[in-house]
Amino acid sequence: MEEKMYLIWLSEHKGISLDKKYHLLGYFGSAKEIYQSKKRDLVNSKILTSEQVESIEHKIVVDEKILESYKGSNVGVIDFRDNDYPEFLSQIYLPPMVLYYKGTCNTKMFKKTFGIVGARNATFSGKLNTEKIAADLASSGITVVSGLAKGIDAAAHKGALASGGITTAVLGSGVDICYPRENMKIYESIIRDGGCIFSEFPMGTPPLPMNFPRRNRIISGISIGLMVAEAEVKSGSLISAGFALEQGREVYALPGDINRKNSLGTNLLIRDGAKMVLKSSDIIEDIVPMFDTRQMKQDKNNVDIDEKENEIMDLVRKGWDTVEMIGEKSDFSLSEINYILTKLEIKQIITINRGRCHILV
Repeated sequence: MEEKMYLIWLSEHKGISLDKKYHLLGYFGSAKEIYQSKKRDLVNSKILTSEQVESIEHKIVVDEKILESYKGSNVGVIDFRDNDYPEFLSQIYLPPMVLYYKGTCNTKMFKKTFGIVGARNATFSGKLNTEKIAADLASSGITVVSGLAKGIDAAAHKGALASGGITTAVLGSGVDICYPRENMKIYESIIRDGGCIFSEFPMGTPPLPMNFPRRNRIISGISIGLMVAEAEVKSGSLISAGFALEQGREVYALPGDINRKNSLGTNLLIRDGAKMVLKSSDIIEDIVPMFDTRQMKQDKNNVDIDEKENEIMDLVRKGWDTVEMIGEKSDFSLSEINYILTKLEIKQIITINRGRCHILV
């Protein structure tokens, strides 16, 4: 039975954090080995609590027919090992193990991605400006990423679709559930016109409030940059901006009337260092060189990576992305790890931000 099926089982297992799931993968080597492990092996790993060991002991039956059922529902499944897994998303700390999708999912559409989020109760001008910017981005060959919510998200998808471009929606529910229902036409158009509907939640998962922060981290993680169009001070859009900053992404914001609640959040972002957007070229001229630079780095770094460097890069990809974590999961000394990381930085294969390593290629 293929590893993907076991990864689906592990990903959907409740009561164990994603951090611990990646630690289990590192310890046992594969999701299949975790599934087939004995209780004493789980205890000896010292990763899980006794309650979590018991929960894994009471395993659901892993059945390949589930994959066939996804195909029958026109739902695809990719995991973090697949070539079509979104490139930028694979570089964040603890990327989703498994993604479910409807529509088109391929490497090309995730080479150039930009996220747009904002208020659900957006103003007319906010939606109009967002549509125009999204249309210009999509016309430039950039995949526009948003969350299919009312207001700014819907405007971002509409703008990209109207220009004949590609857009991706990330959901806080299963991909078989369009939320809100009023955006069903957008949902269907995204799939029909070559875009993609994504979620890390299994089919049938309702759009619960607790799911949306996880959704927001994917929107920012899948993108090279994120624009907030309208947002109140305490809003999901500002949470997304926070994730973007943690992930080393550029943050952009549309300024607004200082007397409007929806503008206060974006104006504060600009005050605190976000790049102000007055027209689409403010984004396009800024991010296109970033894409080109990343491509140059890929071309340049297809060679000259030795065994030790590969071992450390593999650990970083799996989520062990600090010097201390790498030390715990390898036989390298801390000085040797720092030396290898420095070499990888010089080769422009990784970057280190706030003590965390991020793969660039």
